[in-house]
Amino acid sequence: MKNNRSIFGKVFALVVAVGFAFTFIPLLGFTPWQDATRRSPTELSSLSSAMTQPSRTLTVKEAYVLAQKEAQRWHGEAKLYDLISTDARDNSLASLDIPRGLGGRRANWNVFFVQPGTDKRLLVSIVNGQVAGIEELDDPIRLPFFENTNELGIDSDQAWRFVTSQLGLKPHDGWASGYHYRLRKREDSVPILSIRGADIKNAPALVALNARTGEFIARVHKVASGGGLFVSNDGGRNWTFISRAELGFVPEVIALSPNYATDRIVFAGFSKFIDEIVGKVSGSINVSKLGARGTWSTSQSDFADTKGIISLAVSPTYLEDQMVFAGTADAGIFKSTDGGVHWASVNSGLPDLHTSALVVSPQYAKDRTLYISVYDYHLSRSKSYGVFKSTDGGASWQATNSPDKVTCIALSPDYAADHTLYIGTEEKGLFKSSDGGATWNSIQAFSKLQENHVTDMTVIGNKDEGYTLFVGTRYGLFRSTDGEETWVSLTDNIAAYKGGWKIAVSPHYEDDHTLFFGTFRSGVYKSTDGGVTWELVLGSSTPKAIAISPGPQGLIVYAVMEPVFGWESY
Repeated sequence: MKNNRSIFGKVFALVVAVGFAFTFIPLLGFTPWQDATRRSPTELSSLSSAMTQPSRTLTVKEAYVLAQKEAQRWHGEAKLYDLISTDARDNSLASLDIPRGLGGRRANWNVFFVQPGTDKRLLVSIVNGQVAGIEELDDPIRLPFFENTNELGIDSDQAWRFVTSQLGLKPHDGWASGYHYRLRKREDSVPILSIRGADIKNAPALVALNARTGEFIARVHKVASGGGLFVSNDGGRNWTFISRAELGFVPEVIALSPNYATDRIVFAGFSKFIDEIVGKVSGSINVSKLGARGTWSTSQSDFADTKGIISLAVSPTYLEDQMVFAGTADAGIFKSTDGGVHWASVNSGLPDLHTSALVVSPQYAKDRTLYISVYDYHLSRSKSYGVFKSTDGGASWQATNSPDKVTCIALSPDYAADHTLYIGTEEKGLFKSSDGGATWNSIQAFSKLQENHVTDMTVIGNKDEGYTLFVGTRYGLFRSTDGEETWVSLTDNIAAYKGGWKIAVSPHYEDDHTLFFGTFRSGVYKSTDGGVTWELVLGSSTPKAIAISPGPQGLIVYAVMEPVFGWESY
């Protein structure tokens, strides 16, 4: 079951708005809501047809009773420990009349039960007021559970009337809009019924009540701090915040002109949010032609129908051809031939899907070669299409015979001569192709490390002297200098290490041995001795992208940092 959950982890992050919304505050003593909103494989297989049926709404207690009947068939002593309203974010379902949670009622719920004394759990998924999926889980759970429905002194309809009339909680007007509900116990066994909506300024807000007594416990709203686009002009010692927050967009990815030393051109891909919780609704490419501290121009109109820009690549001969490529969250690839002023879709042979990686051949002017990896995150047909290749500058694309769930792609610096590229995957480790993607071989020495979720990689060096590979995973940063035969762990000395994310290696690495590594929720670290020792140089959040300026002007480093979200009373 753990493998299935890994497969659908990204689906849940994209299709369940409230799972991200309800990351609980320490005041209420809950673990993250994302776990409670995971959709099981059974639910995914039946949800598309279930959503076409007329909606029947339920209160929290009614959902509890309905799910409990199924849970008791599973085990006579099954106990509820988590219940949460859910709604799909799939665009194909957006036109359906999904109830907004008014009156304390919702149509779609995930209900979790535990078998006391064991690690066995059961997920009962309710869609349109009917049981649509049942899935047994085997993850341990140590939180208190409910003995029976008698522990509920109030139901969500009563709670809704109180929080709307007395506390001014409004329905949220973003996607999956309205009110959302959750029932769970704190570690001290106090039962909490929470309602999520919006405050007076239409910011995401949440009210928590004691589910037994109806007593008011807390009223909080979602806030964001930090994050955005940063630049360091002294190799990472000092950083300046330069995010264009006033444009209403959140930075996702960054790329620099190969002629940065003279033209100071910076490309930044952005996503616009309805709010911090509901999700991305459009994208833009912002271009600074005076360096990121100069004047920005925006290509927002060309990406109005996308959910955001998630990958960027600049032609190695940008000075001559002015070409830039952008991958989107849901609309495939776009190309600009005028330095980012105008963009056109180049998706012939591609589904209009999520592009998680995009690379351009170092010899693009001659071979016109690009590679991308493609996902489909639609709710009822989650699928990875693997790596696609174009040899005509993006005019057409052909699928390669690659493994699926590709997270990153790296080409050898001598790609034109050796046709070598590497891909990192979500579950299967690292693969290599020596024939331009026609065939792939697993790098077994890396797979034996058992840290197989690759997040980023970089290849440096040359064919004659051998390549050096840096590979980041959720568990560490690794380096190989002998043709992928042996690997050295480089992050053992990072005390706060919580998982790897992004890598940036100095263009003068052979001389300065400098690299940057972005860690999950632990900030950006810098090493000047090839990864033996590290120094924290930026923040404590997760970097989405790191870029180092090419050329001889010294290390100018850009970093896109994810905002830190939290709850505060209001």
